[in-house]
Amino acid sequence: YMGTSFSLLSFFAMDPNALLAGLQAKKSTLKATEVVVKDPLMGKVANKSIEPPVLARGVAPDPTKTPKVLLIVDYCINWYDMFKGVCLPDGTPIVVEQTRWKHMTITATADKATVHCNRDENPYPATSQCDDRLVQPDFCLIRNFPTGLSTNSYRDVLMGLMVANVPSVNSLHSVFMGMNRPLEYAEMAKIGRSVGVGECEPLPLVPMRYFSNLSEQKVDFGRAAAAPMPAVVKVGSAHAGFGKAVCETQSKLDDLKSILLLNRDFYTTEPFVEHEYEFRIQKIGAHYRGFRRSSDNNWKNNWGELRFEDYELTDRHRAWVDAVQKHVWGGLDILALDVLQSADGS
Repeated sequence: YMGTSFSLLSFFAMDPNALLAGLQAKKSTLKATEVVVKDPLMGKVANKSIEPPVLARGVAPDPTKTPKVLLIVDYCINWYDMFKGVCLPDGTPIVVEQTRWKHMTITATADKATVHCNRDENPYPATSQCDDRLVQPDFCLIRNFPTGLSTNSYRDVLMGLMVANVPSVNSLHSVFMGMNRPLEYAEMAKIGRSVGVGECEPLPLVPMRYFSNLSEQKVDFGRAAAAPMPAVVKVGSAHAGFGKAVCETQSKLDDLKSILLLNRDFYTTEPFVEHEYEFRIQKIGAHYRGFRRSSDNNWKNNWGELRFEDYELTDRHRAWVDAVQKHVWGGLDILALDVLQSADGS
């Protein structure tokens, strides 16, 4: 069963070298009157046909060329070091600016975004994070969703980048849509049913029921709201195990609903799947990786004392992630699927 907590951006166990290799290998399709940008560090081009650039090491930077600015939103990896010595094949230098969503404010027009980045409270030494600065990105690498706990999100900053049509990995459209967990589920549910028919079997998703909450009306759905027990209740679009609880009985679920009615968050219910372990199918560009994840002291598998080990992927696993990469929100460059191996072997 595939869990609805699958992430468009893998939050952990990321191999930066694999990501860099995936960026280098990317292709783009360009037309004379339309530019479809899916290449790293591609500047915006209007009504021109150009060859997509790739990243290169060992090429001396050309100081006469205007640098391309790569804005990276991440707090886990020092991307300044990762891109040290990297430029475009023609020698165009690459300037890395790394920050977090909470440090960004933005103004934008249809062809330019100006991002004010505040100094990081824990900056990487000898980098631009030590200072406030203005950044005009040519390309973005988005490594974290612009969401936080409760209603805290940075949707306004993301929309500014979208207004300026800044090219990005993953696409800004997919990042925006991925902020909403039920929409992720709905998009995956289409695969093999209304899109990709004949290419891939329908994904074995954990059955999910969505509730908009309706706190003001205090509607009693009665039997329509009943869920098989035990049930997993997920509130809002929080990731990393937050906003999630298991209810063993209908009475406990009713108690939890009495708390949910105090807020406006939507919630979903799913049957609790008895499983032996969980594994993740990760894909960056054309690079696959599988690893098994388990917790010794928490049913959530991503909380507590975690263990990771490599997991061998099958052709079926690759078919699943290939279909999601191709059909979800116009295509994804970085993605991962979380899969539960159930006790009955399914």
